[in-house]
Amino acid sequence: MISAGYFRQYTSLVLILFIMFMSGPTHIAHAAMIGYETSNTDTAAQQARQKVDTFMAREDVKNALVKMGIDPAEASDRIKALSDSEAIAAAQHIDSAPAGGDGIITIIAGLLVLIIAAILNLTKAILS
Repeated sequence: MISAGYFRQYTSLVLILFIMFMSGPTHIAHAAMIGYETSNTDTAAQQARQKVDTFMAREDVKNALVKMGIDPAEASDRIKALSDSEAIAAAQHIDSAPAGGDGIITIIAGLLVLIIAAILNLTKAILS
């Protein structure tokens, strides 16, 4: 039969080990505030993508792409694959283009440069 003293020692040893394992290495989640720049960049990227998509959906842009021998669906797919910074640059290029007949060709040429740069992974060097 087990004596009361032995039972207390055994129980206290088990409890001590249990407490040591429970208080040992734990994973702690570190909460932090999301900075204004991060949330603002995400919003700006979404707005830029919408602006570029709206621009690419125009019929005159599609006609200009076809005249240049570019499939509008392929150009749209490549524009969807642009990174956030590339989409923002394309939207800024659309905003800064002159109004008029030659502005569309300038914008399309700028978008093509961005698409080609994205294919060749040169956009970080251009945008930096």
